[in-house]
Amino acid sequence: MTPRRTLIGLTGNIATGKSAVARMLASLGAAVIDADRVAHAVMAPGGAAYAAVVDAFGPEILNPGGTVDRRRLGDIVFRDPAALARLEAAVHPAVLLEVGRRIAAAEAGVVLVEAIKLIEAGMHRAYDATVSYTHLQLPTIPSS
Repeated sequence: MTPRRTLIGLTGNIATGKSAVARMLASLGAAVIDADRVAHAVMAPGGAAYAAVVDAFGPEILNPGGTVDRRRLGDIVFRDPAALARLEAAVHPAVLLEVGRRIAAAEAGVVLVEAIKLIEAGMHRAYDATVSYTHLQLPTIPSS
């Protein structure tokens, strides 16, 4: 029988403290899956989304070594909502599959998935809990 795992989704905007929370939970033994790192991996040459991204945006988004130039791609998609939708359509299915594979392979009792688009992608529906950060406010320690 497979032991019960707790699956937690962690989401929020950039620079809200998600990674700090993920590090804290990892230090307590949780397995942490960073969906942004997974997205980088699936867009790397040979990755599951590489060909779809190059097909959608052309070889001009590639560096001389064949890797996706994330800055050039960002310049395209962050000023054009239709382009962003094409990128997400090319990348999200591969990310979801890889995150699922990593969850299945995790041996920890708690698995935390950190994903900026956790709710938008519908990932949260399969999780035991979802935490959304709009900002991280650390407690202050009074000086004596």
